[in-house]
Amino acid sequence: MDHRITGKVAITIVLLIAGACGEIDPGIPDFPQISAEFGTKTLNSTKNDGKNVSIAIIGGGFAGLAAFGKLDQLGYENVELFEAAGRLGGRVYPVPYTDGFIQHGAQFINGAENPIFEMARRLGVVTREMDDDELFRNADYRTGKCSLDMHCVEEFEEFVEKLEFQIQEMARDPVMWNRTVATVYKEVFRGFIAEKARSDKELRSYQALSQFYQTYYEGEWSAPIDKLSLRNYAKWDDQSAKFASFTLDKFGYTSILSELISKLPKERVHLNSKVATIDYRNEKTKIKLVNGEVYNGQFDVVIVTVPLGHLKAHATHLFQPQLPGRKLDVIEKMGFGSLLKVFLRYDKPFWANWTNSFVPLHIEGCSPESYLSKELHTFEPLEWEPNVLVGWLSGDGPKHIDWISDQELAQHITQHFRNSMPDVEVPEPRQLIRTSWLRDDNFRGSYTYISAEASQFKEDPLEILARPVFKSRKPRILFAGEATHSTIYQTTIGAYLSGRREAERIDFYSSRFTNTNDELYRKIQEEKREESVKSMLKSIDFITA
Repeated sequence: MDHRITGKVAITIVLLIAGACGEIDPGIPDFPQISAEFGTKTLNSTKNDGKNVSIAIIGGGFAGLAAFGKLDQLGYENVELFEAAGRLGGRVYPVPYTDGFIQHGAQFINGAENPIFEMARRLGVVTREMDDDELFRNADYRTGKCSLDMHCVEEFEEFVEKLEFQIQEMARDPVMWNRTVATVYKEVFRGFIAEKARSDKELRSYQALSQFYQTYYEGEWSAPIDKLSLRNYAKWDDQSAKFASFTLDKFGYTSILSELISKLPKERVHLNSKVATIDYRNEKTKIKLVNGEVYNGQFDVVIVTVPLGHLKAHATHLFQPQLPGRKLDVIEKMGFGSLLKVFLRYDKPFWANWTNSFVPLHIEGCSPESYLSKELHTFEPLEWEPNVLVGWLSGDGPKHIDWISDQELAQHITQHFRNSMPDVEVPEPRQLIRTSWLRDDNFRGSYTYISAEASQFKEDPLEILARPVFKSRKPRILFAGEATHSTIYQTTIGAYLSGRREAERIDFYSSRFTNTNDELYRKIQEEKREESVKSMLKSIDFITA
């Protein structure tokens, strides 16, 4: 007779006896893992009296609004949302202008395979599909007193196309993730110059195009290319067959935001309520606002949806006790870049009516170098308002203009235009409209990216950011926001999906919150464990008999 106990029985013994004696490990969640990209499917949650869970949502951007909406859909009524600003939307920031809205924040939708696009299509605000490099490839270059040879432009565009494919291929190898886009770019560009620059004029033209492309690229990724890891190319995916985005009409994200807000119970949304501390040392979590107001011992679970930029500045003192060291390390090392739009209104356009976009390109010796010639890269007419130009600043541009007045900025931009278009009478704008994501403590930048430092983590740093903090086997602090979505970070889509993900996570764990203090429940559970152990021991006797 074989007296060996099978591996399955042995494992059962360990788990049941541990369960009979107490919790296995209060810090380790024993549940099917919910990945950071989760949010489009619904878990099979345990349906019980878990709807009484008290929940706080910190942040009223798309992640917070999506979490609130999903929790409401699941039947949770004890939910409070705290927003630091006097408005909802976060990095979706529409401002009324004439008969439409200027979008200081999100403007495009990345791809069609996502709920944000579905919402926009249903609301009728989608206008057209555009290639992600459209502004770059269709640009009208303005180069001062010199002309730019089209063969230089064509050769440079061909170089860029090959380069981007090369970077995509390199990113397949994790060994390459510690390299930055700038490192690769400089190496390849040196070879291109050595082969293609046949004269000093061509050399200067290629160098100018290179400067523009790097700045444009920094705008696409909202990241300095000398910090942008190749790992981003291995991670980011909007599920589209090609790199394309969708433009929206003059209402744009305003309609989508209104849809998300419309069903929220206003009495449970607290504007101008900036959180100073989240204290989860006790059974219930206490939230203190910067104005001194305290919500003492009120919440079972908190969903934190604030931008990574805010966490970088405040994570070490926002939570009591502090977050796990690994999460703090990722928060510190992940990148959070800056992108800024400047809106310029004129009495009438000084640009041709066929203009898709134009680039005031500084070529050495062709026009004076202006204060912002390296940072101001692309200007495009606002599609629904013909007298308005939208200027994009990336890299160090937002930082450089943050502390100068609107009047000074308008003068710098006008001089930049006049230097590059000496044959055009360029007036000063009648109005300049902008915001500052960098200076706003609620954001401190625009979007998340994987830096070369963060690429060194063996685990996905975005997954680490998304991981909840457990205490007594319950998720007490949850995280949502674009920085916690592992494939489509940087977008409203990632933010929205992450908010729904965390709402579903709460639903999955709901029984742990409502039954913890129920003595009858505990007694029943103990009796069940004892019966299970007795039954298991009988099984062992049978096997070994």
